[in-house]
Amino acid sequence: MKKLRHFLPPLFTLLFLFGIIFPVQARGIPPAVILHQAFSAQPPQTINTSSDCFAFSNEATGDLISQLDTAGAGDFNLFDTLLWIQTSTNPAVSGIITDPFLAALSSNPASSAIFTTLLKTVDTPGNIMEVCDNGTVQTVPVYGFYSTAQGFPTLITTISGVGYANFTHTTDTSGYIATWDGTSGSVTTTYRVFGVAWVETTVQALPAAGGQIISTSAIRHRINRCV
Repeated sequence: MKKLRHFLPPLFTLLFLFGIIFPVQARGIPPAVILHQAFSAQPPQTINTSSDCFAFSNEATGDLISQLDTAGAGDFNLFDTLLWIQTSTNPAVSGIITDPFLAALSSNPASSAIFTTLLKTVDTPGNIMEVCDNGTVQTVPVYGFYSTAQGFPTLITTISGVGYANFTHTTDTSGYIATWDGTSGSVTTTYRVFGVAWVETTVQALPAAGGQIISTSAIRHRINRCV
């Protein structure tokens, strides 16, 4: 009986292979090919996803990022910078930088680039970056000037402590300002820019209300309720 137990596993293996090989070999498929197909691991499936993004442009000669930095936002991370801008503009840009978009940003892990990247670290001439709702920061050159030239509407507003700025944005029928694909492992993400903040010419910075940029803690509380 002990010898029989040792004999049964090889026997089952042979029967399994015979069951695979003989029926298909009759159709002219070589046994080596059959064995390779039977034991080869399946390739990983590609996952396709998308992420919506808002862009900051330091394009000359307005240098919006530099102006934000000078106004006191340099120690803000990119997420807090968006929070501040959304509540510090007149006319308001809450129809472009929406609460649902900010809520999607805030749902990312604390280690995400939108939380760990300070505005002052990206204050370089001509720098353009996209804050994306998957928590990443992209650096694709999406220029506000060219976006306007392509026919996308622009809201001209004033940011407290900075001065005027252009917010070029999409509409329900316009499509996205820019799209591109990025691949990490088996995941391919389509990044979609729906808005870009930029300044066309250098302007004199205006004093912030009360002389300081407002705290973002109260804004965070409001945004967290949207999650």
